[in-house]
Amino acid sequence: MADRNTITLTENGPLLVSGNIKVLDAEGTIVHEQTEAALCRCGASSNKPFCDGSHNGEGFTCSTSYNAERLELEKTDEAGGELTIKLFTNGPALIEGTYEVIGGDSKTNTTKKMSFCRCGATENGPFCDGSHKPAGFIAD
Repeated sequence: MADRNTITLTENGPLLVSGNIKVLDAEGTIVHEQTEAALCRCGASSNKPFCDGSHNGEGFTCSTSYNAERLELEKTDEAGGELTIKLFTNGPALIEGTYEVIGGDSKTNTTKKMSFCRCGATENGPFCDGSHKPAGFIAD
């Protein structure tokens, strides 16, 4: 069991998640239970929700920065325990638990339940802003 859950934003690439991870489909069935996962955030992977490197050929761009204020409402000194990632059909990944987001010049420990973009169209990366609907994102 890992002591810490982290979500690391990679430039122009996936979310690297490590810790005590359980990925659930929309019905709540566990589809992945490991200590590491690279989650697609460009929307082009053939292996959704996991990254298959498609972002390299798609010209996907995203930064490692994020709006830390969105997570600081439920800030904590902890970052361990179970981290649940629930996938919404044709929508975001809802992350729930205690975790640390690492990106840009920021690190934030939080317990905030947060929706992370999987479609690659958000203007509020890495968080979902509802762009998956007009973008026509399709994923289980």
